[in-house]
Amino acid sequence: MLSHSALSSADPLLTICSSAFTYSPNDQFAANLKRLLDALSSNTDHNIPNRPGFYNTSLDVLQDRVYGQALCRGDISSHACQECVHSATHYIFTNCNKTDAIIWYELCQVRYSQSPSSAMEVYTGNLLDYNNRENKIVSKKIRFRKALTYLMNNLSTESAFSPSKHMFATGKIEFSKKKTIYGLVQCTMDIPPELCKQCLDSALGELDACCSFRQGGIVLGNNCNAWRSWKDRKEVEFVDPWLMESSPPREVLRCMHIGLLCVQEDPEDRPKMSDVVVLLQGSESVSLSEPKQPAFVLGRLVPSDQSTVYPTMNGLTLSTILPR
Repeated sequence: MLSHSALSSADPLLTICSSAFTYSPNDQFAANLKRLLDALSSNTDHNIPNRPGFYNTSLDVLQDRVYGQALCRGDISSHACQECVHSATHYIFTNCNKTDAIIWYELCQVRYSQSPSSAMEVYTGNLLDYNNRENKIVSKKIRFRKALTYLMNNLSTESAFSPSKHMFATGKIEFSKKKTIYGLVQCTMDIPPELCKQCLDSALGELDACCSFRQGGIVLGNNCNAWRSWKDRKEVEFVDPWLMESSPPREVLRCMHIGLLCVQEDPEDRPKMSDVVVLLQGSESVSLSEPKQPAFVLGRLVPSDQSTVYPTMNGLTLSTILPR
C-alpha cells in the first residue's frame, strides 16, 4: 500500500503536451478544461460498475468543447486511484497550456483534447536509457524471451477478451527456480476487445524489440483511434474540428492518409521520406495506397528500476504495457 505522500510526490512517467495550439489562462477553454479535470478527479472511481477506475466525459461552454479521460491501474484501491488522478489533473493543468495533452503516472493516466479522438499520434521512440540508468541484461536471453513472450501474449488475450478483467490483467511465470517474470497489461475501456488485442500485440512488438533480453521495461501508449477511425470510414471524427474549418477537408484527410502510410507496422511498406515530400507537395491526382495495420502509435520504454510500486522478486521485475 502506498502512502499519500508517496502518491502525491511521485513524478510522472511521461507528459506530452502535443498540440500546436495553446490556450490562455483567462480564456473560455481554460475554464472548461479546469471544470473537466475537476470532474475527472471526482468521478474516476474503482467502485463504478462495468468500468471501474475509468471515466470519460466532455464539456462544452460557448463552443469551446473539451474531451477528457482518466484511467487507473486495475489493481489499486479507489483511494489510490482518486489520489493519482487528482495529482495528474493538477500537474497537467499547471504545467501544460496546450489544447491536447496526456500524462502517465505509475498508477493512472489522464488525457484531454479538443477532439473526440485525440490527435496525439506522435511516436516518441524506444527510450532504453531513462535518467541515464541501464537495465540489467539477462544471462539466458533465448529462454527469457520465450518465457516473456508466452506470459505477455496470454495476459494480452486475457485482458482483451475476459469481461471480468475490465481490460486489465497481471500475471507471472517462473524463469528459473529462483527467478520470476511479472507482467501487466491494460487497455482503456472505451475500445472493443479486438482493438485492445491489436494494440497490445503491437505494443508487445515494441517490448520484444527493446526488452526481450532485459530485466524490465514499460511501454506507454496513447491510442489506436486514428487507425480505428480510418478503418470505420469515420476519419472526419478523428480530426480536430478547427483544422476541418480552417483548411480544405480533402487536404487534411490526405495528410492523415499519408501519415498512416508512414506508420505501417512493416517498415518495408512505409514510403521513403523523399516520396512523402512528393506526396505532400504533389497534386491530389496522385493516388495513395490503402494503409495497413500501424505499429503501436505512441510508446516509451522505461527501465523498471524506476518503478516504486511494481512487485519484484530476486532482482527480476515487471514487463508492463500500459494503455493504450
